[in-house]
Amino acid sequence: MNIDRPSTNESTLLRKRKYDEMTPSPMSMGGRSHPEYGFPMASSEVLEKRRKLQPSRPTLSSMQPPRDDNGSGVSFTPFVLQPSVFQPFVFQPPPPQQSSTQLSLMPTPPPSFDFSSLDLKQSVNETGLWQMGGERLKSLKKQLPTFVKSKTPKSTDIRIKAITQSTENWGISADENVRTEFQRTKRFKMGDDEAETVFNQRSHQATLIWKTDSPSLNQYGDKTDSSQPLSGHTPGIKTQNVGGTKGALTKEHGTRDPRREKILAKTFDDPNRGEHDLSIMSKLATIQLFMSPKEELETVKSTVGKSKTPIYSQFKDIGDISGNNTGGFDKLVNRVQTVRETDKMFTAKNLLISGYDTLVPETHKELLVKAKGDVKEAMRLLHQESSDSQSKVKFNTSTHSQVPRLDLKSLREMSKDKNPTQTPLSPVRRIEDHNFNF
Repeated sequence: MNIDRPSTNESTLLRKRKYDEMTPSPMSMGGRSHPEYGFPMASSEVLEKRRKLQPSRPTLSSMQPPRDDNGSGVSFTPFVLQPSVFQPFVFQPPPPQQSSTQLSLMPTPPPSFDFSSLDLKQSVNETGLWQMGGERLKSLKKQLPTFVKSKTPKSTDIRIKAITQSTENWGISADENVRTEFQRTKRFKMGDDEAETVFNQRSHQATLIWKTDSPSLNQYGDKTDSSQPLSGHTPGIKTQNVGGTKGALTKEHGTRDPRREKILAKTFDDPNRGEHDLSIMSKLATIQLFMSPKEELETVKSTVGKSKTPIYSQFKDIGDISGNNTGGFDKLVNRVQTVRETDKMFTAKNLLISGYDTLVPETHKELLVKAKGDVKEAMRLLHQESSDSQSKVKFNTSTHSQVPRLDLKSLREMSKDKNPTQTPLSPVRRIEDHNFNF
């Protein structure tokens, strides 16, 4: 169901006041932080109050007083004698007992879940930070207050330095789903809550891998480059297993990044945008443009297998994916698929909390309802369905992203389409693993 929202200024003031009422200040005695990511959360007491329904009042007709016809002040209910009518006794046989089989075939109502009971800001923050672990997460938490406090932040307030974790071959930082320059120049037009979730929208660069010359990019009319079959965000995959950016495969990175920025500008310029619409759209654009689905990556498997030049993944447990290293290739594309589908599940949840139900594919809704909004549980259920040869889920098997152009309407405008033929989120795909810990 789509819900009309107030203007941006009114929305920011109303949401800010509402969020402040339900979330104690992290500096106050009653404040609490997210146990994993550190941002302030609403208290359990506040969320519990939001879930409680007010007791219904008795209707006026049920509250009528007894009659007082004699003016004595004594109320009574008159007794009226009803004449009896003789009715002959007719034996009625007892109704037939239903068997357990008959009972099991009775229709049961589908499960339901109230997504409006969830905290949108918290969910959007989790969407952006779930791929950030260890020192990267610490760096982001350290820089966030400086960014939020400033209306004219510097690039160094937004970017974090490259970090090499024990599971990685070389150092990387974290992709800003909302481009650094965009955040730097548009910060003064954002409220603090909007700025926080925008800052926190990040992706691990080693899973931002795509097939070049893809329909997902071609539909925008942008120039493509198929001189390399596989490419990625600098420096996610490289021809040399060394530090820095030397040997990085980055074809089309310089085209996809500006295109993502133009997509976000459409939503940002909408005066009626929701407070976290920009953050949600940034993840949708990243999924479409920076992460090819497994089915698309597999179309270049034979070409990569013929490569005489090594192609290294940033992950140590994958290493070289070229030549005869088909096991490494398969492991990389499966990992990208798991991360991509997890991002989609998080984003589906955020769309549902926002009231943008029409933009969410049915299977995402069903899995999230069963999981009561828990993305990890929803992904476990998706993996269960993926492993079931008898599953009734209609999986997406397209060899490229089915999402149409995202730069023609803002997210808010998309949500107003009563019968959208295409949505910014495509149906679920099969996964080999239900989770990956960075």
